[in-house]
Amino acid sequence: MKENWTIEEFREFQRTGKKPGEESQGPKRHKYGANPTTTDGIRFDSKKEAERYQLLQLRFKAKEIGPVILQYPFELPGGIVYKCDFLYVDFSLKTFVIEDVKGMKTQEYKLKKKLFEETYQYKITEI
Repeated sequence: MKENWTIEEFREFQRTGKKPGEESQGPKRHKYGANPTTTDGIRFDSKKEAERYQLLQLRFKAKEIGPVILQYPFELPGGIVYKCDFLYVDFSLKTFVIEDVKGMKTQEYKLKKKLFEETYQYKITEI
């Protein structure tokens, strides 16, 4: 590896974060293999989450549910915050629905789910 860089190499490093001579490794993969997807100008962590959003939008247009709120934060005991993927009112059930689209249930998620359900007395619907 070179000890001295040219101005061009330094500017390239500032722009890309790659040192001169480093091979490109392509786009960074998501930890659990999910492919980030953009729908309606909104970035979702996975294709599954984006598809669920599209279905909920259709249900909203059909007046089956209220407006969909994304990433609503709930405060949990101990200063922990749980953000659901989707929150909306289901008119046929006459209740709020809290949804989380899951491919992989991490230990952190399981803990937050348990704390949420004990604190708020609502169930999280997993998709």
